Amino acid sequence: MAYAIDTVVRGAGPDAHLQLLDVLRALAESAGWTTLRFDASIPERELILRSTGTTGEEEITVGFKAYQNIAADYYNLLAATMTGYVPAAPFEAQPGIKTSGVPGHNQAVSYFLTANPRRIVGALKVGSPIYAHLYVGKALAYARPREFPSPLIVAGHFDGRETKRYSDLHWFPYKGRKGSSEAGYNDGFLFLRDAGGTWKKVQISPFGNGQGTETTYAGLAGEYVGRNGSGYRCLVPAGTLHQPQPLELYEMQFGAYDNDARAYPSSGNLYGVLDGVSMVSGYNNASENVLQLEGSAVIDQTGMSVRQAVDAIRAVNGRAFVVLQDGARTTWRDYVAVEMV
Repeated sequence: MAYAIDTVVRGAGPDAHLQLLDVLRALAESAGWTTLRFDASIPERELILRSTGTTGEEEITVGFKAYQNIAADYYNLLAATMTGYVPAAPFEAQPGIKTSGVPGHNQAVSYFLTANPRRIVGALKVGSPIYAHLYVGKALAYARPREFPSPLIVAGHFDGRETKRYSDLHWFPYKGRKGSSEAGYNDGFLFLRDAGGTWKKVQISPFGNGQGTETTYAGLAGEYVGRNGSGYRCLVPAGTLHQPQPLELYEMQFGAYDNDARAYPSSGNLYGVLDGVSMVSGYNNASENVLQLEGSAVIDQTGMSVRQAVDAIRAVNGRAFVVLQDGARTTWRDYVAVEMV
């Protein structure tokens, strides 16, 4: 288990987004991953990693590739999860690969990353600022290992290798299908590989919730308990404390209203939960706050940097969560907390 919080700058060296591959490689190796490919000699640098997971018997293969265009002024990473590795195959032709682009920058990128043998997760801060998120590896399945042995995940902000820059319209991946009512919302780019081998977008609770009719969905929306009124399902914390909420992956379909049952018949799947990232309310909250859960003492974070606060919380056996927003969005429905372990 490992985490990395710092900033890379171009200076006289390589572009900042290129340097991120070195950061990701070092972080992953410190968490037990093995580097299968690392090529810094080509313009679009490549990194492919493999882990045996927390059991020592798994085969989890992920990768990152830099892609950029000076004229179009974008400098991005392509996050990837794969089902295998062929040394002679190009990056995008690896077995079972699924990718999502992550906006970066050539001048400076701050990063908040964590890795364990199961996954690599975190976010980059670029530009004005924009927070860009990534997740590669596995989720925690709500099933026996033989039933769903490989709940693979890849998540970013773009549909594969899109030619976009950080300032273009995009969303973080954690709202999932029907997880936002914002104009133009595209269901995000988190993909789960199901037991049948299909990469699919899914709904993600608590961002995705059924409305009162149970036939349509909207992000964190619907009636209050009792189905009276049209307000949001509110996750405002009680008092001044914030509680991270698990991000659960599910699908749900509804049939026609059943007059006898006075309900909408439903079917679906509850696949599992993401590892290391949770929803947190943005009410009285902000990016780069550090939440503490547990520990032998409560850390006074006054004057501390994010890294110093995380280190201090970990030193007293606490759990440290870094709060990070969805791109440039700052409503109470636009935040997650990444646990640094």
